[in-house]
Amino acid sequence: MLKILFIHEVNYRSKVIFEMHEFPELLSIAGHEVHFLEFPEDTGLKNASVRTRSELISGRAYPEAKINLITPPTLGGGGIDRMLAPITVIPQLRKLIKKGGFDVVVLYAVPTSGWQTVRIAKKAGVPVIFRALDVSHLIRKGLTSQLVKLAERYVYRRATIISANNLILGDYVTNLGGRPDAPIVNYPPLDLDHFAHENRRQMRINMSIDQESFVATYMGSLFPFSGLLQVIADFALLSGSDDRLLIIGGGGIENELRKKVKELSFEHKVIFTGVISYAELPNYLSVSDVLINPFESTLVTNLALPHKVLQYLATGIPTVSTKLSGLFESLGDAAGIYWVDSPANIVEEILQVKQQGVEEKSAASELGRKFVNKFFNKQTTLTEIESTIRLVSRRKLASTHQSPSPDIAIVVPTLGLRTDYLRQSLTSLRETGAGLLCVVSPKEVNLDELKAENLFDLRIDDAGDGLANAINRGFASLPEHIKFISWLGDDDLVEKDSLFNAREVMMSKPNVVAVVGIIDYISPSGEKILTNRVGSLGVRILSWGPDLVPQPGSLFRRSTFNDIGCLNPEYRMAFDLDLFLKLRKMGEIEFMDQKVASFRWHPTSLSVSQRRSAVLEASRIRRRNRSRALEKLSLVWEPAIMLLTLLLGTVVSWRGTSELHHEDERILNAR
Repeated sequence: MLKILFIHEVNYRSKVIFEMHEFPELLSIAGHEVHFLEFPEDTGLKNASVRTRSELISGRAYPEAKINLITPPTLGGGGIDRMLAPITVIPQLRKLIKKGGFDVVVLYAVPTSGWQTVRIAKKAGVPVIFRALDVSHLIRKGLTSQLVKLAERYVYRRATIISANNLILGDYVTNLGGRPDAPIVNYPPLDLDHFAHENRRQMRINMSIDQESFVATYMGSLFPFSGLLQVIADFALLSGSDDRLLIIGGGGIENELRKKVKELSFEHKVIFTGVISYAELPNYLSVSDVLINPFESTLVTNLALPHKVLQYLATGIPTVSTKLSGLFESLGDAAGIYWVDSPANIVEEILQVKQQGVEEKSAASELGRKFVNKFFNKQTTLTEIESTIRLVSRRKLASTHQSPSPDIAIVVPTLGLRTDYLRQSLTSLRETGAGLLCVVSPKEVNLDELKAENLFDLRIDDAGDGLANAINRGFASLPEHIKFISWLGDDDLVEKDSLFNAREVMMSKPNVVAVVGIIDYISPSGEKILTNRVGSLGVRILSWGPDLVPQPGSLFRRSTFNDIGCLNPEYRMAFDLDLFLKLRKMGEIEFMDQKVASFRWHPTSLSVSQRRSAVLEASRIRRRNRSRALEKLSLVWEPAIMLLTLLLGTVVSWRGTSELHHEDERILNAR
């Protein structure tokens, strides 16, 4: 169970139900302890209070959920309250985050309480997931817009990780914040059962709509960019006598829309319902023959994933929408939506849908229903957001050595000459989340003692044709259910939970094909020599600089490795560099800012001649992975890179001890 704090700058009890209610409540039902810090907007002076209030409430979207709702001191939630809140909320945030014992903060807020949260949480050592749903400074107008933009940049840059509801928005947010990492995309949850209810006939009777009328419906807030002014004008011009336009929602430009309808003498064909409760929403939608999202194409709308469209698809009613970037990137043509270029084309498309046969409309509706059922169902989205939270949380749901990940496998090639080192390596792997350990060794090596200690699961005979082939042979022998793989030297060590955490990164980020982290260089006796803290820089300079990406403790997708083929046995020492360069062409290599392994550096493990051979081999690999023109041009700077690499190796050797066991020398010369 995790203890999670959600923070938003809106009223939890009165805000229209969307994911800020659904995610916390689903996490509560899943067994986590969930707290929510709200901003009590528009509560009125009668609810003013100088004290922080905490109340355990039932969920709004899911009544069986229990949320500890925290309301800070308030003067009624008006304009003065909003202006003072960025300062007055600080003591409450400091107390909550420093003393609350939270594993993670999920942050929706920006100007009111967002920048304070990331600052306080960093000092308290509590990770923060910023959940991006829109871009605050684009929604606000006037002088405050630029101040909000500054707050956004501060939050985006300093949050532990960015989780967005669509990739277009996620990329915008990370770029605005100047972040080096990629966002995680977590789709919002959708209660498919809630929108499956139909009460069409009775609702039409209640709303005085003829059963034979063709009804087009818009649902949601009436934003200035909603496109509804254009839709009303076109509907008045093109619609038939029995056609109706239903507008569910309020606020924004509602008065302007009503005025437009009156000017057109169109009141008998346009129905305004005002704001409808979440519970009643499916019944109101059920009267429709087509549902519309006519948003204008602006930066705000192109970055958004309008939740209404997902709810439309869940009803199984044909849906027409403008082709907005974030929406189309998330849904595409597979969701059965009728896409148009602008609000000016909405009514024409509505009338074309009206003329379609039942089978054609049903086919499109079924596509939409299946799509949201696959990607936005409660269980899938809950699992994915839990995975993101676990990725950054300070405490795991269970220790990984008790529950190893069955889809992780590590190959350990060994000559069996130092079983004390091998035992340490295998023991460290047992404690880091690997579900299957495969040892590749010469047939004559006796590993019965290690097998009796349950330190490995599978043994493959080494044919003696090189280290790369030994590892390839191990990978080829793994069962089909293995999804994540790597190898480890028989005298290296991995950190507890490191493989589990690397797996979580790839589970949360489908575009990541490999994960690397920080490593220590240690002496033969295990004493630390120095730490490789190059970080993500090593990944960025991989194709042209020294090879600073550590292989020990890394993890990569088996499917991507299979697409590449295998480790290149042509290379004796630097085949890991060749692999990383090929992996980077297939996707992203993510740097994980934590220690993942210890590489045992023997003071003479690479003699001068061997080290030079390795550097020359790495140079050849880099050049081969470049274009033909760049390969020749790189000869200009490659000598400097090789010299730098040799110097770095010399520094490690100089920092290390002079100890060397006789067995180490045998290992050095064995391959």
